[in-house]
Amino acid sequence: MRADTNCKQLATFIVSSTQGAFLLAKAQRNPAPVVNLKEVLFSSVLQRA
Repeated sequence: MRADTNCKQLATFIVSSTQGAFLLAKAQRNPAPVVNLKEVLFSSVLQRA
């Protein structure tokens, strides 16, 4: 992450995204939304600067 990252805003984004992914996964009866979230979160959002 960059040094100027707004940690509170990032945390809110991660929680909201996680909740949405789990809601979709449950509705679709498919773990793909959670898998996709994990891949994007760790490959892009939480990369070291």
